[in-house]
Amino acid sequence: MHSSPTYGWLAAGTVTGLALAAVLVIAFVIWELRQPYPLLDPRVFRERTLAAGTMSILVQFFAFYGYTFIILQYLQLVRGATPLLAAPAGCALPA
Repeated sequence: MHSSPTYGWLAAGTVTGLALAAVLVIAFVIWELRQPYPLLDPRVFRERTLAAGTMSILVQFFAFYGYTFIILQYLQLVRGATPLLAAPAGCALPA
């Protein structure tokens, strides 16, 4: 298993994983378009309000994930907290 920070974003394993994910998403969309009763009809995302709301939630999710990733490293590596103490403190930073 390749790690992007260790091997780089252009390493063969990383690029292969990203390409495989893209192929699986495309296959899922094609599959859903051909079903009479799809689980998630991709055509609903043609409506701009739904697409904008979905994109907003996606951006918020990635921002929160990035914040959590950075703040937990800060609490453990800079402030010296143990992982068990850093996890609940990540929600409310001590002064």
